[in-house]
Amino acid sequence: MTRILHTGALGGSLFLLAACGGGSSGGERYSLESPQDALRELSLAGLVLNDVPDGQPEGGTAAAKRLGGGSGWGAATLPARPRNLAKATVEDCPQGGERKIDTGAKARDFLSFDVEDLGVSFYRETDDDCLYPVSIPAPLTASKLYNGQFEDGDSGTLEDGSRYAYVVDGSGSSAYVTTYREFDSANKLIYSEIQGSLGTVESLQAEDGALDVRADYDYSVDSSEWVNGRREDYFAIVKLGRNLLSPYRAFRDGQELSFSGVYSYRTRDCPGSDVTVTTEQVIQLQQVGNADYPVGGRLRLAAAGKSAVFQFNAGGGATLTLDGRTETLTQSQVRAAINDSPC
Repeated sequence: MTRILHTGALGGSLFLLAACGGGSSGGERYSLESPQDALRELSLAGLVLNDVPDGQPEGGTAAAKRLGGGSGWGAATLPARPRNLAKATVEDCPQGGERKIDTGAKARDFLSFDVEDLGVSFYRETDDDCLYPVSIPAPLTASKLYNGQFEDGDSGTLEDGSRYAYVVDGSGSSAYVTTYREFDSANKLIYSEIQGSLGTVESLQAEDGALDVRADYDYSVDSSEWVNGRREDYFAIVKLGRNLLSPYRAFRDGQELSFSGVYSYRTRDCPGSDVTVTTEQVIQLQQVGNADYPVGGRLRLAAAGKSAVFQFNAGGGATLTLDGRTETLTQSQVRAAINDSPC
């Protein structure tokens, strides 16, 4: 089932994977041996982009930003970062530490789009043990500690109505790290969550709202929770893309969607896999409530020498071809997989 984040951790949190069930077991890396394996990766192909920032302004087309989510591939909008807009300032943080902020303009290459020397405005923030309070229901208290550097920026609207944007999390080999802690009424730690992110995401939003996101991006979460005196630990590690010349990519144009590239993952309970995603026919989506589900198109997933091909149909189901075998999946099976990843 999907792991639920604590109230104060929502908003800036990376997606959390839950305990795995079904499919391959033990400590070996996952392959695509069974329909359960294929359905697990069907969910993750979209879910790995949940909460990956794209750098586009919040004024961008909201529908185009729905690339991942915890209920359907299109349930969640991409997050905004808390920021100040002062230029080249150093300030004290509310509960200790400091935050340095630089803004300005420069020329930047967008390697994943083969675009050179594009003028952008940028925001760069470097945090040094920067501690902020978090508002949660009493009598609990919580805080967030920020460390590291991130930068984002965009080109502004170009003559053709498009806009390039980017996010760079971390610096060199050092990730940008957020530590969330939650305390009970006796000021005893009951939950902690460390999130790290390192890499680059570049995006292009067209005048009509179509959004192309390309990521060479790693992120992780490491959490501990104390329940009735017992501690439960959890971790998840995700890598998107090989580099900016071979990124993990998602393209969304209205109700059409495509994925391509490689993602890797590992969690406390799931040994994970390295999965290559190819959209062989553009995926057609249907909106149901706040979520989007496939109703057409063909998606190929490959891992450890095995491949699974989903041919989606207008009824929301799919024909799954797995290692030469064919199986019919119902709408409920497809939607359940996308809604509630077993990993």
